[in-house]
Amino acid sequence: MYRVSLVKDVAEIEKNQNVIIEYLLKVLDKSPEFTLKSVLQNIQKGHSQLWLVYRDEEVLGAIVTQKVTYPVKERLLIHLCGGKDIKEWLDLYMETVEEWAKDKGLGGVEIVGRKGWVKLLPDYTTSRVMIIKEF
Repeated sequence: MYRVSLVKDVAEIEKNQNVIIEYLLKVLDKSPEFTLKSVLQNIQKGHSQLWLVYRDEEVLGAIVTQKVTYPVKERLLIHLCGGKDIKEWLDLYMETVEEWAKDKGLGGVEIVGRKGWVKLLPDYTTSRVMIIKEF
C-alpha cells in the first residue's frame, strides 16, 4: 500500500536520511543551481516542503516543493523528485500534492524538469521546459 507524507517531523527525516539523500543527490546531479545543503536548509527554514512516498515502510520517493509567487498568481513548484518505481506512485503523489496546493489557495502546480515529465503527466501542458497544471 502506498502513502504520501508531507514531512513535518525531524524524526521522520532522521529515520530516512540515507534514502532521502540518495534520491535527492541523483536529481541534484541534473540541477547544478542547487546543492544538497541548500535544499536541506530551505526545508529546515520552511521555504520548501519535503514529501516522502512510502510503500508500506519503504521510502520510494523524496520530493521537494516550494511556493512560487508571480505578480498575478502563486503556484506550487515541484522542484526535485527522486526515487524508484515512480510510475507506480506518481498518480497518488500528484493527487495529494494538488489537493494540498488547492487547500493553500495556490492557483496550480508547475514542474521544471526533463521532458520525460510530459509523458508521465499528460493532463499538464508544456511551456518551455516547464509543465503546468492550472486549477
